[in-house]
Amino acid sequence: MKKISKSQLAQLCSLRLPNITFFSAWDGNNYKGCGAPKELDSRSGEIKSMRTAKTHRRRGVASNILEHIIKEAERCA
Repeated sequence: MKKISKSQLAQLCSLRLPNITFFSAWDGNNYKGCGAPKELDSRSGEIKSMRTAKTHRRRGVASNILEHIIKEAERCA
């Protein structure tokens, strides 16, 4: 497993809030990417963070994560 930098750790800690949900995509034990939507109020939100692993870029990972986030938001509305 790869070590993370202090700035990456700070960013991860900033995502640990009750109004932020964290989703990650995996292929077995291989990390593909992640996304973290933030609920602003009962009717709106924003994408707080999205990342795709270098080895999985340009393969639709971010699109799949975004699609999942949108479906979850619609389900919870």
